[in-house]
Amino acid sequence: MGASLTIAITEIEAFDHKLASRIQASSAQIEELTLTLANLRRTAPAEAASAFQTTSDAQSKAWEKRFSEAEERTMREARESELDVAGLERIAEMQETWERGLGSLVTSKAGIGGTVARLERAREVVAYLDGTQ
Repeated sequence: MGASLTIAITEIEAFDHKLASRIQASSAQIEELTLTLANLRRTAPAEAASAFQTTSDAQSKAWEKRFSEAEERTMREARESELDVAGLERIAEMQETWERGLGSLVTSKAGIGGTVARLERAREVVAYLDGTQ
């Protein structure tokens, strides 16, 4: 009956107060960063939209200013320039010539259909004659 009794002895290190305070500080920092991140998730979209709107408005105003300056410059140059209207005394003659030419084109267009039909009939006749010889 020789039963032997084995006892397992585990060694426990002494409580390290310095290490515990570092762990506690790290946990507090993680908690603080988590809260900061949560706040940024709530506020960042609105801030980004506001910044975009501000930038967009500034660019729009700058573009409108450049456009109005260019328009004013163009209008000023147009007022200062002189138009040479020589040749406008023949406007009636030019209009009459234009109308005569337009009338000729309309007449030619009306006659093209008959000409095309005669040309197609002539092709059929030539093809028929070529086939019989």
